[in-house]
Amino acid sequence: MRPGEGRPLSDTDPVHTDVRRRLEEPTMAIPVHEPAVLAPALRRPFGLFVNLNGTIAPIAPNPDEVRVAEPARRALLQLVDALDVVVIVTGAPVEQAHRLVGIDGILYLGNHGAEQIRPDGERRLVGTADDRLRRAAEDAVRRVGERKVSIEPKGRGIGIHFRSANNPRAVRKQLLAALQAGEHARHYRLVEGRCLLELRPVGERDKGDAVSEVLTERGIKGGLYIGDDRSDLPAFRAVRHLRDSGGFGIAVGVANDETRDAITDAADFLVDDIPGVVRILNWLTSTLGRPDSSR
Repeated sequence: MRPGEGRPLSDTDPVHTDVRRRLEEPTMAIPVHEPAVLAPALRRPFGLFVNLNGTIAPIAPNPDEVRVAEPARRALLQLVDALDVVVIVTGAPVEQAHRLVGIDGILYLGNHGAEQIRPDGERRLVGTADDRLRRAAEDAVRRVGERKVSIEPKGRGIGIHFRSANNPRAVRKQLLAALQAGEHARHYRLVEGRCLLELRPVGERDKGDAVSEVLTERGIKGGLYIGDDRSDLPAFRAVRHLRDSGGFGIAVGVANDETRDAITDAADFLVDDIPGVVRILNWLTSTLGRPDSSR
């Protein structure tokens, strides 16, 4: 087998058969003890889609404090030339994602895909946030009256961070109520992350739309999406749709206390935090071949 070809598959392959059988129960996520159970997804062209915060970068109280875990970065660096496409998918601004990961040759999809930095460095950026979204966020924060809440412009959206609040669960409920009752509510939809509420313009794309476009554009037949929060759920559905179109896609959820139930219900497999993600990335490197490390 040449480097990059992946593991040959057949309907009688025991790993393939076992995964197929277990995936017939989509409501039951399966813990990954050995990453090799992901082998059925290794079809070419192959795409790896990885969320940023909470998946390869520990969640931080302040967006400015986010740092990508070095083992994850090293693993991604090894994979850029081994895979058909490596994609970082995030709700953060695309320039921030590019700066944090710092690897050329990756496709960066920021602000849920509304901003892109292509592997060749081409930037496809869109405008700033709708002013009504900013006013709605400011009004909701003001009504809740919690000082340890911050507002972050996110391309065409607005993010409200409440991780540092004295009672994040209570503040989340208060913010949701205020936003849903706001005078501009018809102009935005809410996307929930980990201690984060995002206001996105009505009709704006989500991570699922962004991933679907890449799958179609590149003719991807095998894919993995790794994510940790509710905003990743549309992307889970997008990559799993490969099963209905002659390919094989698997959604890998990063278990955490904040979104465990939603992720468990939606993902095919679960890993525990960033070390579990790194284990998968390292397995992909060893399975698909190690490129030149001259970058």
